[in-house]
Amino acid sequence: MSDPAAASNTTETFIRASISESTRRAYRADLAHFAAWGGAMPATKEMVARYLAEHADTLAPASLARRVATLSKVHAANDWSNPCQSEMVRAILRGIKRVKGAAQHQAKPLVREALPPGVALTPKPCRVSSL
Repeated sequence: MSDPAAASNTTETFIRASISESTRRAYRADLAHFAAWGGAMPATKEMVARYLAEHADTLAPASLARRVATLSKVHAANDWSNPCQSEMVRAILRGIKRVKGAAQHQAKPLVREALPPGVALTPKPCRVSSL
């Protein structure tokens, strides 16, 4: 049988590796904003709904949706009842998206014809299978 402490260390390493550092930073920032507003963990559906409503004029719908995703992830990771899955929270977010608009402006794709003459394009890299 393997060492339980080593197995726990390995498990923690893989769990930590499942989320990028930039995602962890975003989660921390989202949770800090929620806490600075007065939110507590575990949150209630009423608390999350109030948070969303109070920030609907200052944050973009996509930012609010990300905050909800962060809160949802924290609740799921701790096996807490998830207020973000409640119809109340989902309805508030849908309403904000409908009133404020949810579409993000996406850049147009760069097409070959738009490049100035003489700009060389490199082909897509290909994999070389083992021989």
